[in-house]
Amino acid sequence: MEKPIKDQSKFLTALSEMLGVLAEDMILCESQLKEPELAWRRMYVRSTFAAIEALSFFLKQHTFNGEIFTTLDSLKTSKPVIRTRKLSLLMDETYILDDNGKPRTVKAKLRTVPNLLFALSAFRESVGSKHILVKDAGFHALKKGVRIRDSLTHPKNPESLNVTDEQIGIVKAAFAWVRRELTQIIKDSPGVTITTMEMPIKDI
Repeated sequence: MEKPIKDQSKFLTALSEMLGVLAEDMILCESQLKEPELAWRRMYVRSTFAAIEALSFFLKQHTFNGEIFTTLDSLKTSKPVIRTRKLSLLMDETYILDDNGKPRTVKAKLRTVPNLLFALSAFRESVGSKHILVKDAGFHALKKGVRIRDSLTHPKNPESLNVTDEQIGIVKAAFAWVRRELTQIIKDSPGVTITTMEMPIKDI
């Protein structure tokens, strides 16, 4: 039996609250970066990328809601368009056949940066924004930040657990890029404002 679509209004509210909790984690860790315990630095990196990953999921779910209605409206026309690949990626799903030849849904394995770019671009399209993502130094910091996060998640030597001031700066720049690009998308969207679509993550 296929699983039913979630109540999007309640689901998005829950995701927004989740982002708020992750923001609090970031702020707490950021406030402790000057402490001698390096654990705070590691937690700061992890919490920042947890927030970025959660934001990607939130934007995709927000977009999925509109995409469903667009698809339903398309079915009423003489040339319906069903963007299957987009809908699947918005749901973080892909499909395989089991040993009995029956289709099975599995979680898509999406890399952090491509997934975020897809989430931002899909959200931009859904709200009618004309903003084109700027891949400047902040974007390159994002890619470097992912490698820093990965080295903490899968440490290969003791040195990889020592997060330097430079690495903290890279992670901060990465998050600043994400926030800036999302803010610009919203500013360039007709009928959408920062007030109505506030990103529930505070500045750090």
